[in-house]
Amino acid sequence: MSKTRQVSITLPKELIDTIKAAVERGEARSVSAYISNKLAPAVIMDALFAEWDAERGAPSAKVGK
Repeated sequence: MSKTRQVSITLPKELIDTIKAAVERGEARSVSAYISNKLAPAVIMDALFAEWDAERGAPSAKVGK
């Protein structure tokens, strides 16, 4: 069984052009790989921040003021 799943997303034309150009330059093997590689670190960071908030509470709005 495959570990991937096909989905459909809508992105601005300019962003798709940028991604396709990066693929053509060899920066990723496909549009899907490019998006996955760019999105994965953000997903990890979101999980880490959620864990931090669950353990310590979300930062107050007064932090740094």
